[in-house]
Amino acid sequence: MSTSIKEITGIYHSKTEHEEGNIFNPKLEECSLDINRFAGGINGTMLQLTICNNNDGYIMFTEDKIKDLIKVLTKAFDTSVYPSD
Repeated sequence: MSTSIKEITGIYHSKTEHEEGNIFNPKLEECSLDINRFAGGINGTMLQLTICNNNDGYIMFTEDKIKDLIKVLTKAFDTSVYPSD
């Protein structure tokens, strides 16, 4: 059994085929990230992050990996921790 936790909306670059051939043009589209909690068997309770209603995929994390992700995301905008090239 799974529990829906939250849906977060953002944008991404999709590729659309040009009318005259196979030239792909990036296009900004709205997309959601769905967060669901579920029983992960031997891994214990896990979270699944699903992008764009599963059209592009999903990833599953244990609680320890989510804690690592939280640490990275908390500092992601800090250029002294992660300087830009």
